[in-house]
Amino acid sequence: VINRDDLQWRLGVNVLHMQYDKNLEEFTLRHGGYYSPQQYLSLSLPVRVFGRWRDDWSYLIGASVSRSQKKEDAPLGLPGQSSDGGGNGFSVEAAIEKRIAAKWYIGVAGDIQRADFYEPNHLSLYLRYTFQNRWSPIPTPPESPILYGAFD
Repeated sequence: VINRDDLQWRLGVNVLHMQYDKNLEEFTLRHGGYYSPQQYLSLSLPVRVFGRWRDDWSYLIGASVSRSQKKEDAPLGLPGQSSDGGGNGFSVEAAIEKRIAAKWYIGVAGDIQRADFYEPNHLSLYLRYTFQNRWSPIPTPPESPILYGAFD
């Protein structure tokens, strides 16, 4: 919506569709132990605002709402029953970062995510060092570190 060097507004639409032939969700012989619904559809509407203030502050504020719907057969070859369902969710996130020296940054980032049976909260305070001398305007959005286990 807005795309300037010091301010950006981004709106989006995310759609995810999955479809599997068999429900292999259980951990048994012939089953993979992974989520395998026969139909799954999710729609989310995110908005993010980020930018910089002066040349040494960077910020991010974001929110998203979502709706998902699923249909699962009974697990293949096991007792059980099929199920249908869906739910709503939302998330909010915020981060702020300040350059405190040529290669040093300090920041705080957090998010809250809510959906049925899924309610994580994250808050991190960090000190970051870069190997490049960056006396140009601070990068935006803030570059908070990610956990090793969440690295793609």
